[in-house]
Amino acid sequence: MTENNSQETLALTLKLKILPESQNQVTAFKQTMTTYKDACNIVSQYIFDNIPKAAETKSMSSLLSAMTLQKVATINNERIYTILRTNLELPSQIANEVFKTVVSNYKTVQTMLKKQTVANDYQYDSDGNILLYKNGRHKGEPKLAYVYKDLTFLKKPLCYKKPQLALPVNRSYSFINDFSKASISTINGRIKLSVKLTAKQKELLTNPDWKRGRARIVQTGNKWFLHVSFTKNVSKPDIVTFDNIIGIDAGLRQIMTIYNPKTGQTFFKNGQFVKKKRQNYAKKRQSLQIKGTKSAKRRLKELSGRENRWMTDVNHCLSKTLVSENPDTLIVVEDLTNVTFDTVRNRKKENRYEHHFWAFYQLQQDIAYKAREHGSLLIKVNPAYTSQRCPKCGTICKENRDKNNHIYHCNHCHYQSNDDRVAAMNIVQLGQMKQKGIKKPSFKTYD
Repeated sequence: MTENNSQETLALTLKLKILPESQNQVTAFKQTMTTYKDACNIVSQYIFDNIPKAAETKSMSSLLSAMTLQKVATINNERIYTILRTNLELPSQIANEVFKTVVSNYKTVQTMLKKQTVANDYQYDSDGNILLYKNGRHKGEPKLAYVYKDLTFLKKPLCYKKPQLALPVNRSYSFINDFSKASISTINGRIKLSVKLTAKQKELLTNPDWKRGRARIVQTGNKWFLHVSFTKNVSKPDIVTFDNIIGIDAGLRQIMTIYNPKTGQTFFKNGQFVKKKRQNYAKKRQSLQIKGTKSAKRRLKELSGRENRWMTDVNHCLSKTLVSENPDTLIVVEDLTNVTFDTVRNRKKENRYEHHFWAFYQLQQDIAYKAREHGSLLIKVNPAYTSQRCPKCGTICKENRDKNNHIYHCNHCHYQSNDDRVAAMNIVQLGQMKQKGIKKPSFKTYD
């Protein structure tokens, strides 16, 4: 497989178990994490209060600049940076990280809002008359004018409830004694503690190709972890050079339906075990919510963490198996960005929980970075009509798909197959279009 000269950045997070050596170290972590959380709320409130002014003066980029905020943001004529350093006693590097954390979160929310629209007025013609819909179910009604949302649509500031701590590399955390110990900055000074490493983790830590970035302290029960981020610049392969290609259709009944056009084989990964497990968690959660006691709330928190860890492990195993069995392959998946926001309200009541908490996006992320380690590449395509289109003749007809029996039967060429397999076949064809140079391949309906 040849590669072009363009570069891309791979990112991953290494979860290292750290072992506090005394109760004083545990107390130092907890106090620093709580203080960091309070500092984030101070900065968040300042950003929220200044969003209207920034939108009016078109200075949103300055408001969402960590470096600018650090220099100019004030409360009652006192710099926020000074408050973090003097009143909250945060070390300088950690105080700087507070601004970066909050700004990053607001930028993420800003990106999400830009993908949503809201009606704010009617559409008018050149004479100032309101336009009316000419067709469809809204025929005769006034045409609405939609705008994309921005941060001015926020009703309240981003709130940080859970204690947390982000650490810049080297100055706020570092490794010593051949990575057997970590040195971490806190409000009570720098502390040193043991790190429990696997052979694979140590190999990554000592690999000069991977650049170490910021870290986070995470507490899970009585256990403590250091989540360290890594990035690596690699040459991005040209999708044209891939001879092998597979398409993956995602679903609740079948987590993955994988179609390989070279062999004509289709592999199904049944999702019933995931559905049953999540339904079990949902029943337990409902029971605890009804109780409403302090112990029930504590149990709910534990249950949520356990479910998330279980789903993360499932996705890790699925992605690892997929990429190891398909090296040097172009992996084509559906672009499911914001899929739950648009469709969860239309689901049957009994399916809403599984659909909303479905973790296929996380699975795609796992596949993406693991694929690059095996010489493969993941690309996303428009999922529109992939379940309604015949992969043989191209006819698009919603009625051709029998969802109850999971059969697709084309009323034009009479091709028949499993509906998930048909979707995976169409996804492959979209990937092949992209290989031919079509930047945004998609299927269009016939009039």
